[in-house]
Amino acid sequence: MRVNDTIRVTPGSGATVATWVPGGSGTTELQVVVLADATGHLYETKPTHFLSVPKITASANRYHWELFNNSASTVTVAVHEIKAMVHTDVAVTGAVGVRFDFFRTTALSSGGTAGTYESSSTLAANFARLDTNDSLISSGVSAKTVLTSITTGAYLFTTLTFTEETNAASNLHQGYNLLSDRPYTKPLTLRPGQGVAVRQGTVASVGEISWRLLLTTDPD
Repeated sequence: MRVNDTIRVTPGSGATVATWVPGGSGTTELQVVVLADATGHLYETKPTHFLSVPKITASANRYHWELFNNSASTVTVAVHEIKAMVHTDVAVTGAVGVRFDFFRTTALSSGGTAGTYESSSTLAANFARLDTNDSLISSGVSAKTVLTSITTGAYLFTTLTFTEETNAASNLHQGYNLLSDRPYTKPLTLRPGQGVAVRQGTVASVGEISWRLLLTTDPD
């Protein structure tokens, strides 16, 4: 792309636009484009983590899990993906759809089982880096499963999942991101003192569901 008068530069002392002259000819000057986000992270440089939540049995009114960024945290957490995975290796009968209500929370939940960090166990919620050169996620970011209660800040959205193992929808749902289409939105952002939790609806069902979240972090 040739340099022209329409390029966008963030104002600041000494701000410049990087350019490149192919072959050092001095006759053709091209603009150097580097993809970065609003916080200044270059493309694919932001610390990225999975939060994997182990299988939880469907039960009416159950609080399945919470991801929380405590008020003393030094990072802001951006949630890019939330995926529910029905355990289709478990045969169930008489299944009805499972409703899940998502809430923003403003204090750490009560009760439940604490998650782990970089554990080899598949029995607890676990944080894992996609790149081991990144730092571990802040200890101020935590996860819990099968909670007693939550402190609700706001209702976010609802989704429904069908747990019958031979149903096509149960299998297709595995790769479906419950959050909005990212090119057009911000991610679900959890600043210090905020979290997200999910509660099953009032209708009883059967089956087991695990979850996977994709997170990035920015210094707060």
